[in-house]
Amino acid sequence: GAGSVVTRDVPAGATAVGVPARLRRLPQSDTE
Repeated sequence: GAGSVVTRDVPAGATAVGVPARLRRLPQSDTE
């Protein structure tokens, strides 16, 4: 969103929150 500070790459489907952004949820793996 506006004013976001992302200092690293975020994987596709991941959720990042906060300033600076931190990963909170990674996508589930379907390879089990």
